[in-house]
Amino acid sequence: MKKMNKRFSVIALAAVTLLTTASVGAASVYRNVTAQQNTAMKVQVNGTSVSLKDDDDTNYPLILDDDVYLPAEEMADALGYDVTVKDNTLSMTTKKAASSTTTTTTSTGDIGAEKAKEIALQHAGLTASQVSFIKAERDYDDGRLVYDVEFFTSNKEYDYEIAAADGTIRSYDCDAEGSYTPATTTSTNYISSDKAKEIALADAGLTSSQVYFSKAEFDYDDGRAEYEVEFRNGFTEYEYTIDAVSGSILKSERDH
Repeated sequence: MKKMNKRFSVIALAAVTLLTTASVGAASVYRNVTAQQNTAMKVQVNGTSVSLKDDDDTNYPLILDDDVYLPAEEMADALGYDVTVKDNTLSMTTKKAASSTTTTTTSTGDIGAEKAKEIALQHAGLTASQVSFIKAERDYDDGRLVYDVEFFTSNKEYDYEIAAADGTIRSYDCDAEGSYTPATTTSTNYISSDKAKEIALADAGLTSSQVYFSKAEFDYDDGRAEYEVEFRNGFTEYEYTIDAVSGSILKSERDH
């Protein structure tokens, strides 16, 4: 297997369809190439995952001649730049900060993790003393900076996605699954990742030949051993959380 080098380039996938041949002939501008999508590659900036989604589509990294090509718009946004395409020129400019510098929130457009936690708790009707936090992390979703906030009580787990710019709750979920008191799982009789894939595919009514797997990872969540399985069929993405001991489906989602 070839060892991929560390060089990478950035391309604007959407821009290719926007450019016209009004001033430049197509033959002199476009060149056909053969590349491969790496559907399992994760992209991070300063330790924060970058979403490569454009509307309902995911612009997976492309591999061409051992180089990695990434979508310009999403990467520029993650690095703090705006992107414009005009007359066969792709330009990146530093984003302008808000004019007011009274507070960190105003000057950066970021409410901060603590404020995101407050907003989630208020929506759930709980106080900080009533819950245990799993995480409150910055992330990017469709190019927007958000906070993923997760916490649990004795019998419920709450997941929130909150816009970093203004604190708007973009999505939330509450699962009641018995006790979430952290405890170390002692059983070592785990199902395999392949078995976890089979369980997820059976629930989705699909076969392995019909999907592209992007994740099948073993993990611990609050002391419980589980598998996180993700795959795509056409424009539909499936996400499963499967108990690594019993094989039961703990959570499933599909996005069209």
